Amino acid sequence: MSRLLTLLLLCRSGYMVGQYISIEKAIADTKESYYKALADADKLWIEKRMIRSLL
Repeated sequence: MSRLLTLLLLCRSGYMVGQYISIEKAIADTKESYYKALADADKLWIEKRMIRSLL
């Protein structure tokens, strides 16, 4: 589901990625860094949410 949303957001931002490359192949080729980026973003989101709840 997240990959579909990524493709949708890229298309709405003017990046016609799906027409030229397979987003699935791009993610598979960079799987480690893709999942690390997702984990880092998730961790940052949780930290910000915790800080806001303390303020």
